[in-house]
Amino acid sequence: MHCDLLIKNARVVKPVGIFRGHILVTQGKVVAIKASVTDVEAGEIVDVENCYVLPGVIDSHVHLGGYTSQDFGADLRSETAAAVSGGITTLMCFLKGEDSYLHLTKTRIEDVERNSLIDVAYHLIIMTEQQIEEIPLYVRELGVTSFKFFRAPAGDTVSTIQGVDDGLLYRAFHKISGEDGCVAIIHAENVEIIREVRRILREEGRQDAAAWSESRPSLCEEMSVSSGILLARHTKTPLCIAHLSGASGLKAISQAKAEGNPVFVETCPHYLFFTKDTPFQRGAYGNVNPPLRQASDRESLWNAIRRGYIDYIGSDHCPYTLESKGEDLWTARSGIPGISLLLPVLLSEGVNKGRIGLEDVARICAYNPARIFGLWPQKGMVEIGVDADLVVVDLERNREVRSEELHSHSDYSPYEGYKLKGWPIITIVAGRVVYRDGSSREDQRRGRYLWRTGKSRH
Repeated sequence: MHCDLLIKNARVVKPVGIFRGHILVTQGKVVAIKASVTDVEAGEIVDVENCYVLPGVIDSHVHLGGYTSQDFGADLRSETAAAVSGGITTLMCFLKGEDSYLHLTKTRIEDVERNSLIDVAYHLIIMTEQQIEEIPLYVRELGVTSFKFFRAPAGDTVSTIQGVDDGLLYRAFHKISGEDGCVAIIHAENVEIIREVRRILREEGRQDAAAWSESRPSLCEEMSVSSGILLARHTKTPLCIAHLSGASGLKAISQAKAEGNPVFVETCPHYLFFTKDTPFQRGAYGNVNPPLRQASDRESLWNAIRRGYIDYIGSDHCPYTLESKGEDLWTARSGIPGISLLLPVLLSEGVNKGRIGLEDVARICAYNPARIFGLWPQKGMVEIGVDADLVVVDLERNREVRSEELHSHSDYSPYEGYKLKGWPIITIVAGRVVYRDGSSREDQRRGRYLWRTGKSRH
């Protein structure tokens, strides 16, 4: 038997267990997983003895554009190199614009095919009535099935991205529920309470990272999660709650899931690593929305992953430079870089500290997001017939985080100087080795735009 790529001596990680075998890849697909390869000839052989092979990570939450001189293509070049260094083989990026998305998205599809090392799908941020009305067109003409909303009343002065009020959200949810396999995504924070609390703290002259967290109390997330679930239930709309930051919303989430409602929950690596009391070099390092919470919230999130209340994970990566982010806590651009460290954080702080298992990592990083966002069965598992998007991890490897080694356009990392145990060492995309031990293959830019039907989560 001949194959293009043979991955020998793999400990293959699936959501249901870990198995030993040899993985055969031909024309970008897994074609066999065999116990013996004495009869196999391969164009390339990668021996991964003592390491684990997981399905490539699907990063469900990435922001590109506006970070490298407004050049989206440049962002794709730098940030997909950063992605593969962290074992990520598929990006799901948010697009933002105030006009119709019909032209913009087609342009961004061309950007992927010219610049990306890996496959890319898009979520659209819906901000206007025109965009709401065009949701069915976005599904049919662009292959987009996921739509994000920032919740804000008319005249909001807190959100940096134009939000929609509950009336427009109600209309949009009805549009989405009428499209087979589509999902709504909400940023769950009550900005009216934030506006009042923020005003008081800012007048006090606070510039510490904890002040940012205090200005966006957990009550705001709890209220928005609960009302979002209620609205989705009444409109029969599948709902994704983006970047859950703490424990306060978990009661409503667990109840909704127990009742059989299609509610899916994301968290991010920074909520699993940092707290509001982390001593950042400067306060703006911790400026992210929703904010960092208490240590008890962090443990609740790990527990929620283990119990299945959190379905998937995204980096919420924003590749700012220090200059572009800004120094003042209250005016700095919100968001942090972290695409390269999504998987290392899960391996170091989760698997190696006994909080979760490798099977949980495969589930929340690949299997679940593939099914939720319409990428199944093309993506999401190490299985025959599935894209050969794979990451080899060494659970024993120790490294200190250095921003210059993360391959991103961003020139800093809030994780700088922390030591993590458990790192990806080889990343394979469509059967091609695109990253190995610190070096990415820039000549392998063959990323594809992923047209979705959205039906797989059923």
